[in-house]
Amino acid sequence: MINMKDCHLHTNISHDGISRYEDYINIGKQKGVDEITFTEHWDDYTGLETKLKTLDISKYREEY
Repeated sequence: MINMKDCHLHTNISHDGISRYEDYINIGKQKGVDEITFTEHWDDYTGLETKLKTLDISKYREEY
């Protein structure tokens, strides 16, 4: 079995992620991924007009 690594994933906590940590971990196991690196966005949009959301630290801690 070939081991794979995915070193750049965003969960639904980041503005461009769609899945939860558990989802990525479970699917990764099924596909032979033996290492995952979650790279959430820590963006500060103060003073900028955007529809992108800033990382919710409380939600991140709860999920992690």
